[in-house]
Amino acid sequence: MIGQTLIPVQAENELTFSNFIVGENGGLLKQLNDLVDALIETNEAAETAPGIIYLWAESGAGKTHLLHGVCDQARTHNLPCQFLSLSDADIETVLNDQVANGHLFCVDNLQVITAAKNLEVAFLSFYERVKSAGGYMIAAARKPPGESGFLLADLVSRLRAGSVWRVSAMSDGDKHIALQQRAEVRGFRLNDQVIDFVMSHFARDTVSLFALLDRLDRASLAHQRKITVPFIKEVIGA
Repeated sequence: MIGQTLIPVQAENELTFSNFIVGENGGLLKQLNDLVDALIETNEAAETAPGIIYLWAESGAGKTHLLHGVCDQARTHNLPCQFLSLSDADIETVLNDQVANGHLFCVDNLQVITAAKNLEVAFLSFYERVKSAGGYMIAAARKPPGESGFLLADLVSRLRAGSVWRVSAMSDGDKHIALQQRAEVRGFRLNDQVIDFVMSHFARDTVSLFALLDRLDRASLAHQRKITVPFIKEVIGA
């Protein structure tokens, strides 16, 4: 078995709208694009747009990709945008920071604050400060607002009052495309036989598939070998 060191699933600067596999998320992607376009043009979109765009789905559906895509789109046009993942942040410190005028905030893993009243209060205050400063927020969690277990009724109300979208998971065909796309970004190509083998022998959620691809890429570079079915069996020990 060849070494099992993992590398990050995908660098942040690779997560853009252009390489997001749209699938059944066309309407959501359009709203995100429209919001960024409006903010770029007027910096006042938050006054007429929904109070917040709330994305929900289980892990691996593409929520994080979309949030990074929003930030990529915004920064391309010099619109201030900040990505915050509550799963790897000092939450109270982050949520109590000063909010600059007109900033766009993309907040991932909102489920982390569930059932922690002090954190829910801090997030609600943070959201209100963003709105007061003429900014806008897009947040993502694993469940819809009313099923997330939030303790604060006011928080649930704010989240529900915005635009709530379920991010549709990728079909097997979409996952095939996504694997090939990620491989090409890294400078190699996966043939159909390799992808079919991966899809039929390993966990098929996108988090696992993309992590496996990164592992294979690292092993391929280390051993100067192409990624083939026999090579995968060596790496995995299958």
